[in-house]
Amino acid sequence: ESQKELLDRLRKKQSSLNDRYINKLANDIPLLAEVFCDPTTVNFSDNSPPNSIKGMEDIDGLSSQFRFDFQEFVRFLSDPSIPLVVVLEDLQWASEAIMDVMSSILRDVTHHGVMIVGVYDDDKELRYDSLLCEWSKYPGVAINKIILTHCHDESGIQTLLSRILGPMTDMESLTECVYEGSHGSILGIDQLLSGFEQRGILRRENGSRKWIFEQASNEGSDNIHKRIRSLILSLPQDMAGICHFIACYGNSCDPTFLSYLGSEEQVTQVVQRLIDAGIVLEDQSTKSITFAHAFCRDAIYHMHSEEDRAYLHYRLARVMWTEIDVADLARGNAVCFIVDHFQVGKRFMKSSRERSAVVRLCLTAVQFSVKMAAFLSSSSYLQFGLELLGDRSWHNDYDLSLELHNSIAEIELCRSEFNAIDKHVDEIIDNARCNADSIRARTVAVYKMGTVGSINEAVHRGCKLLSELGVILPLRPSVISAQKALVKTRALLRGKSDGFIDRLPPMQDPDKLAALKLLCIIFSFCFSLNPRLAPLIAYETIRLTLDFGVCSISSVGFVLYGAMICRIPGRAIEGYRCGKVALSIQKRFFIDIWSGRVSAIFYAGVNGWRNPLKEGLGKIENAERSLLLVGDKDFAMRIANVNITIQLDITPLPELVRKIRKTRATMRFYGHHHNLSLAAPIMYILQQLSGRTDSHFEEFVEASSEMLARDKVLLQQSGRKKVPVESGTAQWAIYSQMMICYLFGKYEEAFRHSQRCAELLRHPVGAGDTSSPLLFDGLTNLALARKSKGLKRRFHIQTAKKRLRWIKNFAEIAPFNFLGKAYLLEAELSVVNRDSKSAHSLYAVSVCLYKEGGFFMGAALSNERAGKYFLEMGDLEMASKYLREAIARYKLYGAEAKAQHLRNELASDGRRLV
Repeated sequence: ESQKELLDRLRKKQSSLNDRYINKLANDIPLLAEVFCDPTTVNFSDNSPPNSIKGMEDIDGLSSQFRFDFQEFVRFLSDPSIPLVVVLEDLQWASEAIMDVMSSILRDVTHHGVMIVGVYDDDKELRYDSLLCEWSKYPGVAINKIILTHCHDESGIQTLLSRILGPMTDMESLTECVYEGSHGSILGIDQLLSGFEQRGILRRENGSRKWIFEQASNEGSDNIHKRIRSLILSLPQDMAGICHFIACYGNSCDPTFLSYLGSEEQVTQVVQRLIDAGIVLEDQSTKSITFAHAFCRDAIYHMHSEEDRAYLHYRLARVMWTEIDVADLARGNAVCFIVDHFQVGKRFMKSSRERSAVVRLCLTAVQFSVKMAAFLSSSSYLQFGLELLGDRSWHNDYDLSLELHNSIAEIELCRSEFNAIDKHVDEIIDNARCNADSIRARTVAVYKMGTVGSINEAVHRGCKLLSELGVILPLRPSVISAQKALVKTRALLRGKSDGFIDRLPPMQDPDKLAALKLLCIIFSFCFSLNPRLAPLIAYETIRLTLDFGVCSISSVGFVLYGAMICRIPGRAIEGYRCGKVALSIQKRFFIDIWSGRVSAIFYAGVNGWRNPLKEGLGKIENAERSLLLVGDKDFAMRIANVNITIQLDITPLPELVRKIRKTRATMRFYGHHHNLSLAAPIMYILQQLSGRTDSHFEEFVEASSEMLARDKVLLQQSGRKKVPVESGTAQWAIYSQMMICYLFGKYEEAFRHSQRCAELLRHPVGAGDTSSPLLFDGLTNLALARKSKGLKRRFHIQTAKKRLRWIKNFAEIAPFNFLGKAYLLEAELSVVNRDSKSAHSLYAVSVCLYKEGGFFMGAALSNERAGKYFLEMGDLEMASKYLREAIARYKLYGAEAKAQHLRNELASDGRRLV
């Protein structure tokens, strides 16, 4: 009945999937189906999944996209009322890709009701404690480790089986048969019990509701382990050695590896003997072999002592290393496989020459692991390399030690292990022969400082380090300096086609590469400290690219420049072109750690000027996941906040709250507590509009206060005395207060806030939210103009007209995103100018545009303003129509407090309009 209920629920969920989600999974659906025993449980399409998928036969070939799709699939199936339980046996033989998939599932804080049960053999050479420790840090993940001691001991296993089979009659004989037949393997127990039941030996008595086990006297026990060992011992010594190598290799072996183990005749005979005995299975298409089950392989693997097994792993690594071509090593994951085996057999590496060679192999393995985002494995490879070099590594092999420590510092930054970063950076600085040798480590230290919240110090040290590399970046540029940088960048690009940039040679100068990396890191923090740095960073990045060649980081400069000039009237096409150039550069360098940044900036700051905002939301979320995947966590958190800001008007508030909570949990998990302040302005808006006052909101309000206080301290440290106007985060926090004050009718207070965020209004940045501060400042000034006279009234009207000109310029570029705002502000201006004929039509068009664009708050606000206009004009019927619609849309948006405020405001008027 439970299974039937579960299937019914799954079918209901499946029927609710829309075409967009199905299209998203696209080619990965057959691969998802192959993961499950019964792929027909959830039918995604009418076509049956193929038996094999070209290029994806090995689970190690899982792509990053599949990992995301599988995570979405698990998220879809998980349900708090009926939990999803994933059982994985023999995890000690799981591939790196499988462990990465498990990590991605555990990292996802949106899962509800997911339990993963993993069974693994905790041999001394298999270190899972570090992985469990890593998983236990994930938010919302509870790790329970159950240790079963003496599981290789006969009495221990039989005792465990006796407890499992306790309710059955005659359990001693049953336990003995099950142990002899399965040696404690979960799958073996299941198969034996099913076989006993089919043969009638094990049956259930209906009267007593007990199981009856009747073993025939002529049936002997079938000890699989003994049978397999007898087979191996009967083989000649060289053929038995091949069997041991196959067991050391893993659960499956490809024909290429088999060819390394001996002559073709010997290998063929061994494989055929194993196939005939049912120990291995052969894939006829690929000629690879797979153990019928892990306990078959385990029987051969444990025929030797731990010392002998370690030596077999060492010899296996040497054979693989000798036979495989160097080019093939760099391209595939074989290098990781070899290093894994060297780690088990490290005690047999005696010569310093061999150790140094294996250390270089470890560095090659790290390059491949980083591409797979397997940072835990990368860290273990590098630590293994340090262990091989020994205590006198700096004296004996300086270059190798420097590379190892630099790599470890970078990998630990990706893992947010900040204490380990300090340790290795300090060691590099202490042992570096010159300042140039420590630049890479000091760059990591700069990034780490900004990541933990020391933004002022990070930017200061970053600029100082840039000066050593020949790039001068002022700490506090003026507005004129920022504008000059944009002009000079335009001059640099004049006459240079996209083809010219594509043909630029790769950058080779290590100092210039280091400078570009530092510029990109400083850019991460400049909007929190001083947004005027951004144009100078874009200029220096593009200048270095045109002078010294292109690299993957060059794309960051192009997309940043494009995002800034898109908002300038008449230059949106030029900005969009620069964004496309950045994407083209990334394609040239295939997959790179900076591709997530480029994609995020393009879809958050460039794409919105040519396409509707909603179309880029999925791309921004994918970019955020990519950033987390490659370890760029700080920028991922910032992009997550930008994405939430963009969605403020196009996503219902309850859904937005869930996204913010997920972002908050991710920030906490990665130790980025200072980034909580970035979401504080939006969370304040949500709190005020919805009227909710739970602890989640209070935490963000406190973070907002802390952010403003920290900005004042940063400003005092920089030598300025006035209220901070340069901090981008503080500007948005003040804007959020201005917006709420206007929506709740506190126009004078809203105007005071607008004066404090004058920098944001003079130089709006971004795409999704650029016009919102301009809109609410214009509406605030027009609301005050109605109550003012003389010069004051004229000032407010002129200010509103300036804002309207900005928004109209935006609307000419991207009407689908900004035209509704332009019509609303123009309608309000017509009311102030007593042009009632124009106001009526302008309000109607604004309401229509907001609805068509899917803007929740814009549609509600335009209805509210239109309703109040008709109320002033005495047209109660039209006023009631618009105001009822406004309240309904506020409620649909989730702004219950705002809807109630509007009801109360109209009730105090004395006329029953709603």
